[in-house]
Amino acid sequence: MRGFRSTLILLAVLLGLLGYIYFYEMKRPRPNEEPPKQKVFSVEADKIEELEIKASGGDRTVLRKSGTTWSIAEPLQTKADAAREACLTAAPSITGTNQTLAGLFAGRIAYPVFDADGARILAASAGDQKLYTAAVGDQPEWQRNGGKLAYRAGGSSANVSENGSSVAIAPAGAEFPTFSPDGSRVIYALQGKLYVVNADGSGSPIELGAGSAPTWGPGGLLAYSGCDGGGCGIMIRNPDNTDPPKRLTGSQNDIPTSWSPDGANISYYSNVGGNYDLFFVNTAGGVQQVTKNAGNNVGGAWGPDGSHVAFLSDRDGMWSLYIAKYDGTEATKIAIAPQGDWQRQRVSWVP
Repeated sequence: MRGFRSTLILLAVLLGLLGYIYFYEMKRPRPNEEPPKQKVFSVEADKIEELEIKASGGDRTVLRKSGTTWSIAEPLQTKADAAREACLTAAPSITGTNQTLAGLFAGRIAYPVFDADGARILAASAGDQKLYTAAVGDQPEWQRNGGKLAYRAGGSSANVSENGSSVAIAPAGAEFPTFSPDGSRVIYALQGKLYVVNADGSGSPIELGAGSAPTWGPGGLLAYSGCDGGGCGIMIRNPDNTDPPKRLTGSQNDIPTSWSPDGANISYYSNVGGNYDLFFVNTAGGVQQVTKNAGNNVGGAWGPDGSHVAFLSDRDGMWSLYIAKYDGTEATKIAIAPQGDWQRQRVSWVP
């Protein structure tokens, strides 16, 4: 009996020892296992609405919960608010978002910009000065008494747009599309030659002869860069007949861009003095220089009142849109307008 009792005692001790060893091994951390971390504090996750994180350098980030979604509230939102405020209160920008051409006092204007979004044409009117993107491209020209816009479409073709729809009227390489006085036809330049085509793209283009940078006047005459037996410069002719052209200026770098409303003068730009400046020439002869400063001034457009001109200039180190008196005085910057192909550019300003 005594032996049996001793056996039971030994068996109990053995079981206790085995149990101790088992539980000790189960609880002991493994070599690659981190020991359990103690909780510093206890919170209910569904009651957290905002978290703020501060870096050692002082930068601060705020996470905010909306419903079941977390988003970064600061500093991104702060930057967005600052950008929005700058857009509304700073000098005119190129984006067109919430921007107005406060200096536009008459008619409709269209001008090109080149930025991160590529080449675009921005437009506004005196009745609604808020800028909008009128087309993707450059070299704009409004129809004088209609809603059509002709332009170079990203260097790929010449297009005409109206009421949100656009039609290609010329092949790749075409530039400076310009409307006939009634808006039914367009003349454009392609590889050193001029062509006329219907504004709706129908029919086949008709070649008019050598020339570039055409602009069709309100009286029916066409001005363009070209040459005759005596030299090169701005030429004028009637595109509807075969009468010989008349040369008005004397440099192959004279580029006409618009006509005065009365059809008596042509605005053009040239680098005859080194930098590019604006000039105008009368159809009867006689040249007047409009701008005289250290920068480049290009793309002049006569205003609807006949006494102002809009143009692009980098006179202060940044390409911008300006409006000035026809003699170049009282020049006012009304919008920032970064440029790409600025030596082949124009602005359009019509009633």
